[in-house]
Amino acid sequence: MRQKGDFNFAQMLSRLHTADHSPDDIEVLKSKIISRASEHYPKTALHIFPTRADVESHNSSLLNAQPEEKVDIVAITKYPRVLKNYDCSQVVGGLCHHLRLCKNARIMLVKNLDVADGLVNGATGIILDILHNEQSSPMPKALIVKFDNRNIGRLARQSSKISLQSYKDGVPILPVEVKQNAGRSDTSPEITRIQFPVVLCWACTIHKVQGQTLDNVVISFKRLRTKGQAYVAFSRITSLRGLFLLDFNADAIKKDNSVSEEMTRLRNEKSIHLFFR
Repeated sequence: MRQKGDFNFAQMLSRLHTADHSPDDIEVLKSKIISRASEHYPKTALHIFPTRADVESHNSSLLNAQPEEKVDIVAITKYPRVLKNYDCSQVVGGLCHHLRLCKNARIMLVKNLDVADGLVNGATGIILDILHNEQSSPMPKALIVKFDNRNIGRLARQSSKISLQSYKDGVPILPVEVKQNAGRSDTSPEITRIQFPVVLCWACTIHKVQGQTLDNVVISFKRLRTKGQAYVAFSRITSLRGLFLLDFNADAIKKDNSVSEEMTRLRNEKSIHLFFR
């Protein structure tokens, strides 16, 4: 459980899980509403939105606010002639066609590179530098990333052929190659893409944040409609102290019937076990 240090918040989450929350719970959540104009607004906290459009808007806004030079990285995409009308702007194997990055940009890995080294889908960090090839290749040589967890990429740092003396805790992230069939069939034409396995991550969707443990989070309720989404977002945070809400709407906290059914099943199963003990 992520909320070991905040028992009251953990109890409230239990009630939010099944939408059995009380009016007092809603008042507590209302106390966490914050305005973007507030001098205490946590700009550096991860922002969680229900939709990709809001995520992209927030990420673009913060990227443009960075004073560092922006670098546009276009993927190398190869496909057979039979796909002459193929739209290269599509995501292929999780890799974007176009990335716009800069130093100090927050990013997230979108591929598992080395599970044993912690370089997995969802790992987040900050770009320390963008290294370019000495040749005239449009694709940079590497991104040097400082991950939020210093243990991530420790093996990659030790085995790196790139000098990292100027980058404390820096981990080199190289372009990767993926292959994906153009259609659902394994025999359909194959598309190959080479790109850095990252996306901007000052913000992410509720779906993408699953599995993470976060100390500070801004959750937007704008366009939050899917059952159970509010609970998933709330449950990522370690304590109520680090929770901030935008566009809060108590009516958006809806019960996911599948959760209730599973909890009922578990209670019945426990009763059966006790009966036959």
